[in-house]
Amino acid sequence: MVYRFVKINNFEWTEDIIRIAYTHYLTNILNLAKIANIEDITLYNKDIIDEACLYEDKNNPYLKTKKEILSLGNSIIKNGTYWIFLTKDNKLAEGMHRYWSLRKYVENNNNTNITFPAINLKDIDYTGYEIIYFKAKNIKHFKDIGCEFKTRQCKYEKDWFFRFMNIPLILRYVFYEWEKKYEFYPTSPLCNDILKLKEAIKIVSMWEMWASNYIK
Repeated sequence: MVYRFVKINNFEWTEDIIRIAYTHYLTNILNLAKIANIEDITLYNKDIIDEACLYEDKNNPYLKTKKEILSLGNSIIKNGTYWIFLTKDNKLAEGMHRYWSLRKYVENNNNTNITFPAINLKDIDYTGYEIIYFKAKNIKHFKDIGCEFKTRQCKYEKDWFFRFMNIPLILRYVFYEWEKKYEFYPTSPLCNDILKLKEAIKIVSMWEMWASNYIK
């Protein structure tokens, strides 16, 4: 078997490390979905579209050129998204730049039949909600700390949101480097198919998740 990895700041991200990290993120999603409402979002939600138009007028740190915007939208349509959309009060709490790029895709391709699962954060009781996250605060810390995880029970939204985003904010760099060196790292149906997400809520372990093909 070929040893495959990407090296970032002198830390080797192997396939096993990436798989475990992404599985922990998906576990966080399932734990959240057990105490929240799951919904479909479309690219024609008026409130979100209005918000996206305001977002477009700002200096977007993620998507600086039209080519980058369309490229992200095309990639999500073709391969899926790595991350779950989060909503609150009929607005996006997480995922605006992805939604924005998908809107641009629709404008250029006239494809209207597109929906994605989302977790609604309204009126959630976070008591006892357990979250897994990297001990490292950003990708530069891995050369010193290594790939260690922490687990914490969170009581409030502001308490967990930063930790919930900890894994995606780091793995996005890893996925980008992996695609450049090898191929597109596969996304999970849990972030792309609402029926799969509802089905997977019953899963309680990493091994069951792997066996069910919710992660490659």
